[in-house]
Amino acid sequence: VSKASGATVVRAIRHVAAGQRFVEFIATPEQERGATSSTPGQLSRREVDVLRLLLSGHSYKSISASLGITVNSVKTHSSRAFEKLGIGSRIELLQWARSVGWVSATDES
Repeated sequence: VSKASGATVVRAIRHVAAGQRFVEFIATPEQERGATSSTPGQLSRREVDVLRLLLSGHSYKSISASLGITVNSVKTHSSRAFEKLGIGSRIELLQWARSVGWVSATDES
């Protein structure tokens, strides 16, 4: 949180105050440019976008609207990314993301 922008801190406080968990995606400079060398396989830029939104708690429908793609495309990108990472669930995605420094979490308690 110490490196978070003011807007991020405000969002985190609002989520926690509402009894929700707040997870914020943190991209390295390489990830911002589209490289994902910390992954066990190259993720496409779109796969990274989908994973980032999944990690932020968005539904497939919400991701679809945000990225301007179909729900089926979101599912395909998610599935391919999960396969490349060797994970099978959103819980495993969150565990992986924490292990490689993609996210920081604010506990709701």
